[in-house]
Amino acid sequence: MNSRRKGANFERELANMLSAVFPDANVRRGIQYRSGSEAADVEHPYFWVEAKRGRQPRIRAALSQASEATDGRKPLVVIRDDRRSPFVVMWLDDLLPILEEWWKTKEQSRCPGG
Repeated sequence: MNSRRKGANFERELANMLSAVFPDANVRRGIQYRSGSEAADVEHPYFWVEAKRGRQPRIRAALSQASEATDGRKPLVVIRDDRRSPFVVMWLDDLLPILEEWWKTKEQSRCPGG
């Protein structure tokens, strides 16, 4: 019961952090339906967010779970080991276009008249 509460609290915390970065994206904690249909731990329009919290969550299993469950959104796993800062795991093929877009935006803001 304690680990379930810890996980739910982390999902709420993560939803709040992502909402601050994406204020118009309607980011919120997902709902796990008892019917067996899948829902992301945190709902986001671009990412299928899987949140794991514990002593040493299984990273590869979490990424596989998100990849199998996704409805087409990019799988993104946020892991927080006990008493540690959270970190993110995703497929490199999903990260590269994001980095490319970020770099283009960054370079445009540095160019005069661009």
